[in-house]
Amino acid sequence: MVILRVYLSFLLLINPYFSSAQTQLRAADLQQDYAILRQAYQQLHPGLYQYTPKEQMDRQFDTCQQALDHDQTLGQAFLAIAKLTASIRCGHSQLNFWNQDSTVQRALFGGPTCLPAYARLIGQRFLVTHSVDPQLPASWEIQQINGQSIQHIIQRLLPYLRADGANNGKRFALLAITGKSFECFDIFYALRFPLHQPAFWLRIHNPKTGQTKHVQVTALTHQQRKRLMDQQQPQTSMPMAQLTWLPGQIPLLRINSMVDYTTAFDLKGFIDSTFQLINQKKSPYLLIDARELEGGNDQYAKQIAAHLLTKSITIRPLQNTWAYVRLDSGLNRYIINSSWADGWKYRSFADYEVTSAGQYRSKSDQKPDTIHPVDHPFAGKTFLLTSSMNSSAGFILARLLQQHRLATLVGQTTGGNQKGITAGAVFFVRLPHSGIEVDVPLIGTGYDVAKHLPDAGIQPDWPVEPTVQDWVSGKDTPVKTILERIQHE
Repeated sequence: MVILRVYLSFLLLINPYFSSAQTQLRAADLQQDYAILRQAYQQLHPGLYQYTPKEQMDRQFDTCQQALDHDQTLGQAFLAIAKLTASIRCGHSQLNFWNQDSTVQRALFGGPTCLPAYARLIGQRFLVTHSVDPQLPASWEIQQINGQSIQHIIQRLLPYLRADGANNGKRFALLAITGKSFECFDIFYALRFPLHQPAFWLRIHNPKTGQTKHVQVTALTHQQRKRLMDQQQPQTSMPMAQLTWLPGQIPLLRINSMVDYTTAFDLKGFIDSTFQLINQKKSPYLLIDARELEGGNDQYAKQIAAHLLTKSITIRPLQNTWAYVRLDSGLNRYIINSSWADGWKYRSFADYEVTSAGQYRSKSDQKPDTIHPVDHPFAGKTFLLTSSMNSSAGFILARLLQQHRLATLVGQTTGGNQKGITAGAVFFVRLPHSGIEVDVPLIGTGYDVAKHLPDAGIQPDWPVEPTVQDWVSGKDTPVKTILERIQHE
């Protein structure tokens, strides 16, 4: 124990995080950042009032302005702005961790503030899935952190989490720690409940035996945790997609991501070759596991649909509404993704029509999209495994396959929202004084259309909620449910 205390004190001295995260920002500078932030969202975001009425949204802006009206740390400013963007209730309006300047990343995300484990919420129970600390075993439940219950912590973190509308399932899903370089739980917990030294005092519980104990574990940086995790379990990181075979030679196609601009993985080629192999084996069933799929390029969703179709279908795009046609030139200097976003800045009013709500629709975007079947589509029965993580492209895949009866959906209600999501094109806006970046999505569902749609995710045809006991026993209940029903057909 003496050695551990000495180590913690040494780590505190040599790690710059605990001072750099406290960098002071002047109130006058923050007010200028706030003015740019408000201008960007009010002028550019076509769904700003889709889930939050204008009067309420104006109060949220005013609250943010008041929160930034005094000198404060970078971390405090980050929280105030994150709370504002989350209040829009738009899953693509956010302080994007990956888009932050390296200085902000080091100051806010680079310190020893991470649990030495991966974990996920099941209900409101926090279950360890992988661990690099023997005092915190996998399959144990974390009940308290530093004297506060997990339920209390969740409620304090929810106001900072992005999701579409009233669909809270996505907000809970974002609190999972899965091995990404930046995790919502790591970042917002450390900002909301600052550590005074790099350690956690935990109360943990063994669901199998009922044993409860208190342990102290060392906090790690996310790089340290990833390195140690990879040493223990090199396969922890998820591939973009993979094909495995279940008993009875039933194919299971996992699609974990459709984000194609950060990887050399050929997802299009993989999907085509996978369906070719499945057809060669004449499989009567196919399971598509999209439970970890959040977003990316929705063209892959249409590609999958093409392999399941027997005749062409026509879909009308919901995302076709803009809040502006020509950008206010004063905002241009703060947009940092100009190299590929210039085409969204200054367009011709002749190419757009005005909606009854005062928004703009591109005349060319009114055209319906036709998806044609491939030459040799899959002829068996398809099941799509869904979860609350599905938003953006994951949500679009679930909606497309369910609407056109191309698959039976099994699992949890998706993230995203039937009332519409705002995405498609995004400006990365960097606030000049704090250096904080905010994502401002640009293409949404028109208010005139959205008001007739439900504020909810996609409901599965066969609802199946995993339990803590399922995870502890290694049982994949949604897959098991499908296999059992197949056996009785």
